[in-house]
Order: sequence, then structure tokens, then C-alpha cells
Amino acid sequence: MSVPPTSPLRPYYVPPSDYPFPDLELSNPSNGTSSSSLLNSLGEEYGDYLEEPDMKELFMGLLNAGVVRYFSTMVSQPFEVAKMLMQVQHGSASVPAEAKEEKESGNYDDEDETGSQTSDDSNPPYFSSSSPPDSPRIPPTPLSPLPTDRTGYILTPSTNSPSHHLPPQTGSLRSVISALWSLEGARGVFKGLNAQFVHSVAQDMIEAWVESALGGLAGVVDVGMVDVADSMSPTASLLTSLAACGITALILSPIDIAKTRLMTTPATTSPRSLLPALRQLPTYHIPTPLLLPTLLHSLLPRTISLTAPLFIRRRLGIDPILSPLSYSILSFLGSSIELAVRLPLETILRRGQVWVAGANTTIVRRGRYAGVLGTTWIILREEDGVRGLWRGWRMGMVGLGVGYLGVLGSEDEVLEDEF
Repeated sequence: MSVPPTSPLRPYYVPPSDYPFPDLELSNPSNGTSSSSLLNSLGEEYGDYLEEPDMKELFMGLLNAGVVRYFSTMVSQPFEVAKMLMQVQHGSASVPAEAKEEKESGNYDDEDETGSQTSDDSNPPYFSSSSPPDSPRIPPTPLSPLPTDRTGYILTPSTNSPSHHLPPQTGSLRSVISALWSLEGARGVFKGLNAQFVHSVAQDMIEAWVESALGGLAGVVDVGMVDVADSMSPTASLLTSLAACGITALILSPIDIAKTRLMTTPATTSPRSLLPALRQLPTYHIPTPLLLPTLLHSLLPRTISLTAPLFIRRRLGIDPILSPLSYSILSFLGSSIELAVRLPLETILRRGQVWVAGANTTIVRRGRYAGVLGTTWIILREEDGVRGLWRGWRMGMVGLGVGYLGVLGSEDEVLEDEF
């Protein structure tokens, strides 16, 4: 192989005789053929990596990803609707199935009146005088008080169970789905499907864009590309991800409010699509009463989900490749803590969204909203206690268990392939 000429930038460098690279015209940098020959040689060697993307394949890939995302959202939508209805409903005692008919205020109790006035011929009045006295009228029996809850609301079928209301649900999500299906059919369990799909896709896109923009401004080069635990600057990467999550939640708050309204109103009421529901909102930005619960709901769970792998790997020294079982167990515990923190905040946020949306009719009797601390106090003291803050935890734990079983199965297959 011929020895390449000496570069003018390195006049005292003598290249070896067995030069392994092809000859390049480097002696005359002003010559245009040198750059073109360099690009041609690079193109021949790395042509597979420098090909222009096919727009048709790119479009088909996006379409397939959108279809898969839509159907996965459809599968989980009945559970999301049931969980939201349990979160926004007033957690009072259940109404009796059959209420007794109340009599008018002027009527008397026929059984008591006739029972006191009837006589039997076999029981003569030994202790009565010869002249029968005028028997006084028996006073009317007072009506029994109507059942009320702790807040003083009267629990009667006429005021608590309109035709569009579900009975108070205190069971599992499956019972809520069954009752909703019996009341409204398929339209009831798939309410707000398109709004849920648009919100999830927009959340991923906007959060990724904001995270990249903030990472560029902050000088975090690997934000969004690797996990926080693998980042060269984990603290800066964590703060950038949390800032992007909070900004995205504030931007998409109107869509989230409209989605909540579509899920909690009867299927027979209008509007039933996203754009008309957005037009009926009082404002197109996040309302002031929802600012704090929205930020808490978006930031606190995300902080736990991002810092849990960092703590497991850097503090405890457990590697997911060397100790996959221990890492998965600790990750499951971290996800359980994240779920325990997210559900109460989600309950408070959903109640605030129903209150802000201004829906006159909801399919369940909605609970009161009085801010973060006030709503928490209402649920704990005036409704069904601590369990009212963690509605839907069973389905959340089932989802976590199924997800981590799938992760363990995939890790076992990888280890079998490697060893």
C-alpha cells in the first residue's frame, strides 16, 4: 500500500509504511476534490448509517404506534372510568334498597289506631263504667326521621338516586363497571376514550420536547436519553425532568379537566366530545384553585419514580443486571410507595376538576372540594375515612404486579440467551 503524502499541518510527521487507511488527497486543502473524495470514502463505508429515512416507512411506523396506543387505552378505559367515579363520589353510607313509603302529615298510623280501638266479645270490659266514656282521639304517631349522612344530607331515593345516578359504590372497580354497564351500556364504560388518548399522547410529546429544551438550556446533555441513575449529572437531570413534568401538567390541565367532565357526566348529556367540552370550560388555562393539587399530583409521584432507581443503584449498590431479582423487588416496593402517594392526590385533583368544570349533572353524587387540606379533612372526617383516599388501590397493585412479572420474565429470557 502506498504511503500517503505528508500533511502541511504536520510537516515533521513521517507516516508508517504499512498505513492501513486508503490514500486521501490531503496535500492541497484548497483543492475541492480532497473533501469530495473524503465524503465518498466515508459514504461507502458508513452508507448504511447515513441513508435518508423513507417517509412512507416513517409514516407507517407512526400509524402503527398510534393504533397500538389507542387500543391499549381502550382496554384500560373502563377501569379508569370506574376509578374516577369512585374518587369523585361522596363517600357516605349507602342508601337502603327499599325505602318505606312515608305517609302524609295528616294521616294516622292505621295499625296503632285500629289496634287500640278494636275489642273482642270474649273480653268484656270488667273495669269500665256502665256508661261508656267518650274515648279521646289517639294522637298521631310521629313520623320516623329520614336517614341522613354525616353532613346532614337526607338520603332518600327521590333526592339521592335520580335516574341518571349510580347507587353509592363502595366495592371493587369490577362492581362499578358492572353497575355502569347496566345503566348506560358500552357508552358508559368507554366515556372519554378519545380525550384520554389525546391527553396521553400530548403529555408524552410535550414533556419530551420541554425536557429536551430545558436540558439544552441547563447543559444536561443526556437528559431524556438515559435514566436518572445512569446520567452523568443525576441531580441536574432529575430537576430538569421534574420541571418538564410540572410544566406539561400545567399546559394540559384544560384537556385533563374536560376529560374528567366527560367521564363523570351521564352518557346522554352533551357535549360528548373533547372540543365542545373545552369550549364550555370557564378558562383555557389552569384555574387558580387547581394550581397546587395539579403540581402535587404531577411532581410528588414522579419524584419517587425517578429517585427510587437512583437510591437502589447508588445507595444500596444493587445492579439490575447482576442482581435482577433483588432489584425488581425493591423497584416494586418503590412503585407501591409511588402508588400510595399518587392515589390521594389524584382523588383530591379529580374532585377539584369536577368542581371547576361546572357540570350540573354527574352520574354519581359528587363529593365536596375545599382545597388540598380541606378535601382531605372532609374525606377523613365526614365521609368513609382513610379508605376514601385510596380508592382503586387494588387495581393499581394488580397492574404493578402484572408489569413486574413481565419484567422478570423478560430478564430470565435475556439471562438464558446470554448464558
